[in-house]
Amino acid sequence: MDLKTAYKIMNVSEDVTREKLEYQYALWLRIEKSQQNQANIHSHDMIDIDKITEAYRHIQKHIQLSSPESKERIREKIDHFVEHYKYHTLGILFLAFVFGSIIFHFIDHRIEQTREPDIVPPDLEILLFGDYYAEDITVLEDSLKKTFPEWEKIEVNLEYSPTETTSEMDIASVQKRPLTLMIEEPDIYITDQIHFDLLLDLSAHLPIDILDDFEEQIDAHSLKFNQLEGEETEELYGINLIKSKIFNEVEIVGGEKIVSIRADTDNYENALTFIKKAIEEIE
Repeated sequence: MDLKTAYKIMNVSEDVTREKLEYQYALWLRIEKSQQNQANIHSHDMIDIDKITEAYRHIQKHIQLSSPESKERIREKIDHFVEHYKYHTLGILFLAFVFGSIIFHFIDHRIEQTREPDIVPPDLEILLFGDYYAEDITVLEDSLKKTFPEWEKIEVNLEYSPTETTSEMDIASVQKRPLTLMIEEPDIYITDQIHFDLLLDLSAHLPIDILDDFEEQIDAHSLKFNQLEGEETEELYGINLIKSKIFNEVEIVGGEKIVSIRADTDNYENALTFIKKAIEEIE
């Protein structure tokens, strides 16, 4: 029912006040009750109280929304929502954007895998995974290519994963960890202690069998041993190479640089070669 029709049915002017509207509706109710008490009245002469009630409510709603008091209350409610929930709303929108980007990255990664079956895999792929920041990680990649000229291709990637969450971006990065570990398949992880332990719990490391060759060059505190369930002895799974000059070409903000070998790597020997060279470059 449009507003003009509602005014006509209620028999009121378009500038009717709330009080006048209430009075007119009460009058219609009295008329309807009076007609019900008349035995000789024909049905077609009876007023349609249902249509009148619909018109009354339609006009009443219009008056409420049009009144300055109502507009002020709506404005107050909007201001209250913005004041108390703006960060929640922004946070939800940010997380939606982040997870959308993650899903897009995963799908795009899978598409690229199917499109590029003939691309030669890298001789070594390194993933810095942890509370790290580097302005341009490709600088390290270029430096390693000079260090290992016999290798045709080296890939270095960095995935920021904070050890403490102090922002919504940190929370999103932490929630992204499982997807990162599912998508990325490096030969070598470089991590801080927290992420090294995380990967250790997931059985993501292979033992590093080089200790006898470099025992005198490595500080005992830099060696990360672990004894797996069912094994009789501890084995070396990580080495903190934070003092190695192999990283000097790029400034990587972060803590330890614990190097470990991913359990499913196809480049185990190249991974050992990289670790040996990094140890030789320890200051």
